[in-house]
Amino acid sequence: MATQVQFRRGTSLQHTSFTGAAGEVTVNTTNKSLHVHDGTTANGFELAKTDLSNVAGNLVGNINSSGVSTFSTINFGGTIIVSTSTTTTTTSATSVASISTSTYRSAVFQVQAAQGINYNVTTINVVHDGTETYMTEYGTINQPVGIATFGTDINAGSLRLLAYPASTSSTTFRVVTTATQI
Repeated sequence: MATQVQFRRGTSLQHTSFTGAAGEVTVNTTNKSLHVHDGTTANGFELAKTDLSNVAGNLVGNINSSGVSTFSTINFGGTIIVSTSTTTTTTSATSVASISTSTYRSAVFQVQAAQGINYNVTTINVVHDGTETYMTEYGTINQPVGIATFGTDINAGSLRLLAYPASTSSTTFRVVTTATQI
């Protein structure tokens, strides 16, 4: 019969008041995680789970079976990174990303647009004063032609990134937004 090895274990609450020996590993039965101890720090240092669900900050998404992150939002306590995807079949202004104007002062939008065999990528920096938006676009690559232009506005408390597709052909906009708090 195989030898069974068990580590000390306890709930999250019990870990907060426990100081393990240097190099000791304990099991957190609440979070289903491990803690590594240094002999002086109560609670030790909780190790990240494979789905990162116990990592400081706010992660919305998961790690798929191939180990690839599929997070749609990461919050670093003052800065967020949000991933969105929008498909449109109109030439009208379409909001492809937005942030709260009461929470965030500025944003960087990295945009990838695809329409058939046409592909574009661009970066847009935006700051607002609560009433107006101020933007600059740079690093644009159009392969082989441009398929959209961009603008920003404030609507109902949100700073919006607006896309204006050049045709009614199906156009997909994938946007990674990095926004910084006021």
